[in-house]
Amino acid sequence: MKFITLFLLISSSSFSADLPFIRFIKGKVTVYSEGKAIKAKKGLELKEGDIVETGKKSFALLKFPDLVSVKIDAHSKVSVKKYINEFKFQIKKGASFFKVDKKKENPFHVLTKTVSLAVRGTTFFVAHNKESKTSWACVNEGSVEVKEVETSKLVLLTEGYGISADKDQGMSEPSQLGWTKKLNWSFDDNESSYNEAEIEDNYKDYLFIDYE
Repeated sequence: MKFITLFLLISSSSFSADLPFIRFIKGKVTVYSEGKAIKAKKGLELKEGDIVETGKKSFALLKFPDLVSVKIDAHSKVSVKKYINEFKFQIKKGASFFKVDKKKENPFHVLTKTVSLAVRGTTFFVAHNKESKTSWACVNEGSVEVKEVETSKLVLLTEGYGISADKDQGMSEPSQLGWTKKLNWSFDDNESSYNEAEIEDNYKDYLFIDYE
């Protein structure tokens, strides 16, 4: 099986030791911490290793130290792997939106089974299909440097551009994706931040590009 790793490099100042916490939730959201399932609620603090899972028509807004915000989309499962000095956030399935302050200096990584992303201060989106082992990334603001580790291929994603990567076809060239503007990029602490767009529907044509 071919695994692909992408890196999106980000600058970030040192994170404080403050714990990340849940800013807002809609619908069914569960936190798995130290082997226990906890019903998520606003203000709940998260520890390294915690897993957050969202249900149908649900989402969660997370606040991390030093002006990092994460919005977990519906039908998603993510893991908070690290957040002190270095940020590592794993998407096990589904999708998440990220808003990272441009002043950051320390490494910021988002992981899936097929990609690893490290970003410069920006607003971006990452999704992963657990069954097909396909991952996607796109940028709403700022720019992201992407590296495919196996081939050392480097691409730069800028506003409105995205890539796809899977275990068989590798990483695509960046494409300008107008539909990314239809995604709900809001990080406001209310239900208006819920993303109605279906990720797979938006990418349905993109999935069949011949990546040569």
